Amino acid sequence: MISSAFRDYSSPKAVAYGNRVAEWVKAHHAELGVQYIIYHQRIWNVQRNNEGWRRMPDRGSPTANHMDHVHVTTYGDAARPTALTPDADAGTAVTPVEHYTLSATFGQVGSWARYHTGLDFAAPIGTEVRAAEAGIITHAGYGNATTWAGQYITIKHADDTSTLYAHLSRIDVHQSQSVATGKPIGAVGVTGRSFGPHLHFEVYPEGVSPGDIYRAVDPKEWLERRGVQFED
Repeated sequence: MISSAFRDYSSPKAVAYGNRVAEWVKAHHAELGVQYIIYHQRIWNVQRNNEGWRRMPDRGSPTANHMDHVHVTTYGDAARPTALTPDADAGTAVTPVEHYTLSATFGQVGSWARYHTGLDFAAPIGTEVRAAEAGIITHAGYGNATTWAGQYITIKHADDTSTLYAHLSRIDVHQSQSVATGKPIGAVGVTGRSFGPHLHFEVYPEGVSPGDIYRAVDPKEWLERRGVQFED
């Protein structure tokens, strides 16, 4: 921690030191497998690299605001986005909801999430949810490990990536069932920790179990690499 190296972590010298550490990690994020960095109430992440450092809401204390330390979260070797879909075929996927409003993006920070780990498709309760890509259902229902998700479905795909569909009002598939791309699997709802009807959609690379949320990767990027075009 910066507070262990400097008597006053808020001094100009300490802040400059913290900035140097954060910038060094950012500059070497690829070889280190860095997903995101937080320092001095600012966040930078790989998926939104072009936006640079972004201000975060006040969390109420210097440590919670990462004023006295540099926080680094890594993907781990199996979960780096560069290895996610190198051979993905364009045109193999669809959005999990056909007509929607994107209400929250991957990496977004707000009062409802310190780091949003998926993509939110806002739509009325009961709107059809479909498999984003062909695969095998690996979970369908409630789960103790991911109570925030309410009723949810996970699908494992041919390249061993997995997708997760959360807050469902209805589930129309069962575990071990094969599904084709675009097959209806359930309906939008508000089960679990939800602030309005939407589908929370996550993507997990090979080797990462669905629900290990801080190793999830950007669903929008994953879908776009498979030929999906998003509504304006």
